[in-house]
Amino acid sequence: MNIKHLKITPIIIIILVAAVIVILAVFWYKNSSSIQNNSGVSLFPQLERYSEVPADWLLFSEEKSGYWLYYPPDWVTDDTLKDVPEVKVFLTKEKEPSEGFFIIRAITEPGQSDLSYLDGHFAETFRKQAVEGTLREENVNIQGRDSKSLEAKVINADTKKPVDAYLLVISGQQNNPAYAMSAIIVGPNAPALLEQVQLMTRSLRFF
Repeated sequence: MNIKHLKITPIIIIILVAAVIVILAVFWYKNSSSIQNNSGVSLFPQLERYSEVPADWLLFSEEKSGYWLYYPPDWVTDDTLKDVPEVKVFLTKEKEPSEGFFIIRAITEPGQSDLSYLDGHFAETFRKQAVEGTLREENVNIQGRDSKSLEAKVINADTKKPVDAYLLVISGQQNNPAYAMSAIIVGPNAPALLEQVQLMTRSLRFF
């Protein structure tokens, strides 16, 4: 075909425009993929940063388990669980051993997503481990879901000394998972680390 005699019809224009859009989309995707989450900026418009979250906190998302949240830059995730969406572990990285552990478990088993089940299993176990007189407990609402928050001192099995513990159970909703989130904090930085854990839970959002 002689290009000089090629007619620029509306169909050809549409094809050309579509091709340009595809090229631009691929270019945007490649550039977006190269951006690291440690910039503290969400790559997805819907994952808005909660106003209370510090600007340097990092985004963590687990779509298979239906949630995302922000966490402090001095915490890391346990890479050994990267292929286990049902369980995620965050731990402090400044000292060895870590002073803080924060564990998220997504609960998908049938019949285990309502608050009464979570209370009877996770919360009741926590109550039994609490040092007498240290337990604080309240019913809370997390993004429209019935939830329960508990704090207490528990005895460290290794050192036999009391450490700070935290538990948040969140009921499932519309076939979405329930969650049990627990933390163990040790050392002199316990109050500040516990505050970070609680802010992590407040930044929690569901897909």
